[in-house]
Amino acid sequence: MSDGGWPARILIAPFLALLAGILAGNAYAAENAAREPRIGVYVEVDTPPLTIHEHPEPLLPRGGSGGGRLDGLAVLELFMQAEYDMTLVSYSSGGSMFWVTGISVTLAYRNPEVYIAGRHPKGSCEYRSVRDHEDEHVGADREVVKTFAERMESALRLGDWPTYSNPRPVSSMEEGKAETSAKLEALIRPIFEELKARRREVRQALDSEENYQRTQQQCTPRSGPA
Repeated sequence: MSDGGWPARILIAPFLALLAGILAGNAYAAENAAREPRIGVYVEVDTPPLTIHEHPEPLLPRGGSGGGRLDGLAVLELFMQAEYDMTLVSYSSGGSMFWVTGISVTLAYRNPEVYIAGRHPKGSCEYRSVRDHEDEHVGADREVVKTFAERMESALRLGDWPTYSNPRPVSSMEEGKAETSAKLEALIRPIFEELKARRREVRQALDSEENYQRTQQQCTPRSGPA
């Protein structure tokens, strides 16, 4: 996120349009509020196609250090971007009113990749075992991201946003943008940080020593009966 906050798309509404609504009286305003559609809130997960690489050497663990080398590695970098739509009405006497009409958040994977060490011939049991394990990482991570995307959307829908029937006074467009960006950040950033922590937990659980041993045993020849 830049220092200026989340990007906004702004509609400058004619002053007379809002004035007409005000002059219509409180009864009209109440009726309009009751039928006013909810603010459009969209949270989507962008999942580009997965790229598979056969790496010639054993792989470094996540973080690039450590004594052991890996047979497989899923690189699943996730980032978040958000924007909102707002309408601003300025009065000839000074001051403005604004409301939010839409919010869009995208949780996007940046070039998801899986690396498999080349010491296992493609098509071998060991290769398939490593590939299956990394596919498990990918599937589990996507499920976590999907769950948190739904949480994020629910939080945004419940947010106290200014609406057409209940606009908020501001001294300038910049104040309205700053207020909306700050509220958006306060709602989604804690959920995103919790999402990152949960992704680490799921990854570590799949990479446990017990799970590693189970993966190795899938291709271990079993001796026949004595």
